[in-house]
Amino acid sequence: MKKKVLSLLLVTVILISGGNFVFADNTRDNNIINNKEIVNDDRAGGIYKKKTLIYDETLNEEFCGYLTPVWTYAVNYPSGYRISASLIKYIGSDAIQIGFQGFTSATIASDSSRLSRLALFADVRIRKYKVDTYHIDQYIGTHYEIHKDYGDKYAYPKYK
Repeated sequence: MKKKVLSLLLVTVILISGGNFVFADNTRDNNIINNKEIVNDDRAGGIYKKKTLIYDETLNEEFCGYLTPVWTYAVNYPSGYRISASLIKYIGSDAIQIGFQGFTSATIASDSSRLSRLALFADVRIRKYKVDTYHIDQYIGTHYEIHKDYGDKYAYPKYK
C-alpha cells in the first residue's frame, strides 16, 4: 500500500492556475486541465508547453463544393465518381482550407425532373490552440496551432 501511494504521488503534478491548485495526472503525454492541455512536458530539460483551447467548432454536413461541372437533369450519379473538393473556413484572420479527395462508392439517385449537381458535404471539427512555451519558469514565446478532425463525408444531389 505504501509503495502504491508513493508511486501515485510521483505521477501527480500540482499546477497553480489563477491562484487555484489543480491536480493533473502526469502519466499521459497530453494532460487536460480545466479546458487546457499541458504538452511536451520535458521538466528534466526545463522546457514545457502549455496548450490552451481558444476556438472549437463542429461543422455538420457543411457544403464543400460541387463534384459535377454543370447543372443537369440526371436520373442518378454512378458509383466511382471522383471526389475532389475543398472548403475554406475563416477563424478571425486565419483561413483554414479543408480538402477531400476520393471516389463515391455507390450510385446516388437523383430527381430527373429537377436540375441538379452532385455536391459534397462533410462533418469537420476545427480547434485552435494558443501554445505558450516555457523554460523552467521563464516564458519563451507563443504560437498557435490549428487541428482539423474529419468525420463523415456525404455526396448527394443539390437542386436548383
